[in-house]
Amino acid sequence: MLKNRGPIQLALLRLLRVRKKGIDSVTLACRVFGTNTPTVSQLESTRRALRGLRRDGLVDVNRQRPVYLMR
Repeated sequence: MLKNRGPIQLALLRLLRVRKKGIDSVTLACRVFGTNTPTVSQLESTRRALRGLRRDGLVDVNRQRPVYLMR
């Protein structure tokens, strides 16, 4: 499951594992990078990592309210 994961994907998985409710990508970026205002690059890195996790079936997206959840 964690094989060939980058540091951002691993950090996202750790955050999503302990959180029972959904969380949006901006809040995830803030927590992963330890800032209140993530840069455009940090947001893109977070979204790219989430796309990979979603493609691999490790996270789920609530389409009505764009939040990410562990499967």
